[in-house]
Order: sequence, then C-alpha cells, then structure tokens
Amino acid sequence: MSKFASKSAAAVAALFCMVLLGGCSSDGNASATGQSNTATLFTVETVVSELQSPWGLVFLNDSPTLALVTEKPGQLNLVDIAEGTMNYSRQAYAMA
Repeated sequence: MSKFASKSAAAVAALFCMVLLGGCSSDGNASATGQSNTATLFTVETVVSELQSPWGLVFLNDSPTLALVTEKPGQLNLVDIAEGTMNYSRQAYAMA
C-alpha cells in the first residue's frame, strides 16, 4: 500500500468513526475535533460531501483508494478516496 493510500485510508477511517460517534450522541452534537489535552490524535478531512448518513465502510481489495459506503436509508456508494468522488450510487433493497 502506498504512503498516500495509507494516509487516505486512515483519514477516511477517522472521519467515518467520528460520523458514527456523532450519530450515537444523545443530542446529535458530537465533537469532531479529535483533540485531547496533550496532543492532536488525528485530523478530520472531508473526502466526499454528498453522503447524508454514512453507516458502513469497506475498502475494496483491488484498490486501496476505492471504498463501498452504505447509508442508513439503504444507499450503496462507491467512493474514490484519492479523487474525492462518488462513482456509483444506488438504492439497495433488503430481501425478505
């Protein structure tokens, strides 16, 4: 994995964790600064702004810059981390 891809993956993972924590807070206003009293542990970087409520994330094996991101209403998105774009977005349906 290249140095850029590794940093990008870490940034997306940190962003995703902060979004999940924000969704779990009781008042909906979670802190996304990533700061502690001693040092900054990580930085948050927006990769794509089109996501409304990201819920799940998985990186594809063939490319460390491509990730599948699901949203709460059932949307499935293919996100290119390096380019900052969504290449594919479709509504997913559960099978009963």
